[in-house]
Parts: sequence; C-alpha cells; structure tokens
Amino acid sequence: MAAQSKERLSRIREENAQLEAVLSGMAEGVMVTSAEGRILMVNPAFKRMMDVDAWCLNKRPIEVVRNHDLQSVVDAAIDSAPSLHEDTVFDLTLEWNQRIFQVHLTPVRIGEQLHGVVAVFHDMTELRRLEQVRKDFVANVSHELRTPLTSIKGFVETLLDGAMEDTAALRRFMTSIQHHADRLQALVEDLLQLSSIESGRYEVEFTSCRLDRVSERVAEIFAKQVDRKQLALSLRFETDRPARGDPELMERALSNLVDNAVKYTENGGSITIGTEERVDEIVLSVSDTGPGIPSEALPRIFERFFRVDRARSRALGGTGLGLAIVRHTMELLNGRAWVESRLGEGATFYLSLPAWTENEPSEDEQSEVTGRPARTPGESVGETTTGGTT
Repeated sequence: MAAQSKERLSRIREENAQLEAVLSGMAEGVMVTSAEGRILMVNPAFKRMMDVDAWCLNKRPIEVVRNHDLQSVVDAAIDSAPSLHEDTVFDLTLEWNQRIFQVHLTPVRIGEQLHGVVAVFHDMTELRRLEQVRKDFVANVSHELRTPLTSIKGFVETLLDGAMEDTAALRRFMTSIQHHADRLQALVEDLLQLSSIESGRYEVEFTSCRLDRVSERVAEIFAKQVDRKQLALSLRFETDRPARGDPELMERALSNLVDNAVKYTENGGSITIGTEERVDEIVLSVSDTGPGIPSEALPRIFERFFRVDRARSRALGGTGLGLAIVRHTMELLNGRAWVESRLGEGATFYLSLPAWTENEPSEDEQSEVTGRPARTPGESVGETTTGGTT
C-alpha cells in the first residue's frame, strides 16, 4: 500500500513537472482561475505580457488587468458552465496597455462540477501592425499608380479626339505622357528594389567600404543636376578608414539622399557630403540648405510613401520610397540611418556602418577576387567642391 502511494505521488510530481515545463515554455500567456473566479496560476509569459508577479495570485482578474471586458467574459464562462453540455470556448479581443490580445477562455469541468477557467492570451500586436502596414501599402501603391495612369489615359483620349492635328498640342501631350511614364517606371523600380531588400533574399557582399570613395562617385553622378541648379556641392572627409559594408548598396543609399537634397534645395543653395569616425563606426552625412523638416514629421520620415509635402514631392518626381529604401538598406548592412533637422534650417541625414577590421580583405583586394573594379577616382582625405561657390 505504501509502495503504491509512493508510486502514485511520484507520478503526480512527474506530471506536475511536465505541466510546469509546458506552461513555462509557451509563448502565449496562460491564466487559470478557480470556480469562484480567483486567479490560481499564471505562467511566465502572462507575467511578462501584463507586467505582474506572484502578487496577482488569489485576486480577481480585474484587479490584475484593469479591464471590465476580461472580467465579464471570465464571469460569463463561470456562470454558463453548468448549463453547457460540451466544452465551449469564449473569445475576447483585449486592448490593454497599448497592446492587442486575442483571449480564448475555456471552463474546466470534471464531470458536472466546475473547477475553474483557463484563459490563453495571444499577443496580436505585431500581427495587427503588419496587417495595417500591408493595407496602407496597398492603398498607397494603388494611389501612386492610379494618378499617372489617369493622366496618361486623359492625354491619349484627348489626342484620339483630334488633338493630334495640332502639332504644338501633340508635342506638349507626348511630353506629359513621357513624364508620367517615367514616374511609373521609377515607382516600379523602387518597389522592386525595396521588395528585394525586405525579402531577405538579397545577398550582401560584405567587404571594406571606403565611404569617401562612394561619396566621390555619387558626386560625379549628380554633377549635372548640381550645376543646373547652381548648387555648391562640398565633400568633407575627416577619415579614410573603411567601413564594413557593400559599396554598391551604399552608393544606392547615398544616391537617394543626394537626390533628395538636390531636389529640395533651392537654386544657389549648398549640399555637403562628409565622413567621420565615431568610436567603432564610420558615419556618412548629407547636409543641405533646403526647407528643413518639421519636428512632428521626423519620426515618420523613413516610412514608405510618407511625404512632408505631398504636392511638392510629386511635382519633383519623387516616389515616396527613397528614404524607406535607405533605412532597409542600412538595416541589411547592420548599420543605422537617422536625420536631424529644423524647419527652415535644412536637414542632415546620417548613415553609419561598423568600422572595418584590419584582418579582413580591403575593397581593392576584394575587387581583384571578384573581378570588379574598385572605382577609385580619388585617394585623398580632405575637402573638395564642385558646382557653384562655397
């Protein structure tokens, strides 16, 4: 008899240990109440979700989670349990402490007797956020595609209605059609690039990346646009130490920043591209004398399709994806992107990458292995200026 009792006790302890391990390993929060509605047990995930500890035991749910809906559904599960002929799940969407939970509650019965309620909490906050991002993305893409397509369709219909006989009108309409077609092409290319980066399928070739050389290449690309607006473009390099990154991706990211600076800086203004070393990272910056960014817009400036001035952005040919591409590119390279600006005082965008360590191959050595040229128009560390006067 004693042996059987010992064996039964051992089995109970083993089952309790297994149950405790399962509950502790669950990502979902679990709360178990008594038949009187008092909390008997919570698992670690519930404690993290609700920021509570052992003090919550033997209390009513509303004393722990200040939400009447949760207390009401617990009471409903307890009150209706005796009349239920089969297990019934009560569902609740709980918004609490800036988070969203999907809660499933099940009465616990042995025979006809109610022993309590088990509530399982699924944190849906991130899923709901991603769903909203998807909806916003689809809505924005639809709008951005519809606008130029509507314009193109209108011009074509006008031409077909007889405007082709007017040479001046024909040239004006065809120029507008080309403009909107170019805008569509730019949007599609940016969407494809952003999708490639976000998908995780983009293969990064981490190598030494001289940000001063990247800056020189980008300055050459925008030389004509800079001259056209009589801007002063300055290159100020405080370090030539390489960073750990991908020169091609950094060139694209910097091109997006310089493109914005050129577009939004008024004629005769100035743009400065610089590099500096901060602790174990290399920082690349692009400063301009443009209109600046309102403080309330700064937290959203890297979001897809966010524009401070929508009308002006569209007039300048922006897709609304450039800064989102920059942010995702820097995340892909284990770097950072941020901005500092005041309205009316211009803006400075920063890109930072970890510094390159000495025992890894340089950009020149990597180009010899891959067969790609290092493309180094300059070696010096210092300051150069193109365009107008500084």
